Amino acid sequence: MNCKKIHTDLIFYLGHELSNEKMEAIGWHLETCADCRQFAKMLQSQLEVIDKEKCPEVSPYFYTRVMAKLDDNPTETKSFLPNWAQAIAFSVLLIAAVTAGIYMGYQSSEVNIQPTESNWLLMNDFESEPIESFLLDQP
Repeated sequence: MNCKKIHTDLIFYLGHELSNEKMEAIGWHLETCADCRQFAKMLQSQLEVIDKEKCPEVSPYFYTRVMAKLDDNPTETKSFLPNWAQAIAFSVLLIAAVTAGIYMGYQSSEVNIQPTESNWLLMNDFESEPIESFLLDQP
């Protein structure tokens, strides 16, 4: 086997994920090739660091410290208004918003625009577009 093929299969060799024949062939090659043996040691040390970082050691008192902090700091927040006052304030704001919306709707519907010569051309865009006027003039 050549060194390039060994390097591609080396991570599987270190994880014992190859067939017995390939494991024996790579093992024999590592015994004879110093460069590949050095590369295998370096790769093995990197894999050990990765495995160690995946599972950090947890302090035995971690759970008790966390639970003590949770017991000291209750999660309830105190409001300056009682619940019934919050509900009333929300209802008043909602009614005010709906009333303002209705009032503004009536105000905008009372506006009358009288067509004049200048704004009539803007509202009647059929006369300003040649394609539409061509289509409308056809019998």
